[in-house]
Amino acid sequence: MIRGTGKLPNVIMKAIVSRNAAGTDIIEAGSAIFACLNGVLPDAYVAIKGSGKKGEGVQNGTGKKQRIDKTVPRGKAVEVNIGVANEGGREGTIQLKISPVLKNRKLDSSATLKRKGRQRKNVTAALKTGKLSQKLAPGKGLMILIRVKLAETNRPSQKSTYTRQINFTSRTGKDSAIKAKDTVKAKLKFRK
Repeated sequence: MIRGTGKLPNVIMKAIVSRNAAGTDIIEAGSAIFACLNGVLPDAYVAIKGSGKKGEGVQNGTGKKQRIDKTVPRGKAVEVNIGVANEGGREGTIQLKISPVLKNRKLDSSATLKRKGRQRKNVTAALKTGKLSQKLAPGKGLMILIRVKLAETNRPSQKSTYTRQINFTSRTGKDSAIKAKDTVKAKLKFRK
């Protein structure tokens, strides 16, 4: 195990190390795994029934390689499951924000927070404002179920499809020594 230095003093790097004939340690390429010891590290994923899951184990703030596309039949609702886990080494706060689908008047939407062993909680208003935060222990997670349907006020004379993207960002709270964020996306195409 090699302790991190420089800009990331709170990181330990685990790697496969072998020793050559001359007695020199060699770190095998691609074997490094980083673990945040003194902070929270959010890892989010997005899942839609029939479309799989994206983002688990991928952490970036742009949502690259963390997006699901789904076409929603006329008059039907879609349920988007967003999970967040603390992959860091310490308990801490993760702040959650979603945009822009919950603020869209052409869509009827709601968000429900689910945690193991606890009651479901409506968190639609808190997610809209970006003021939803949850304390998570290392390795623990939560799930947010977002239900979205094209509003009845949309007339059939409008375009035949309506596309919107959900951007969901989880970031470390003020109590974390390391600042990190992870973004996942769901692109929804509603048929009218």
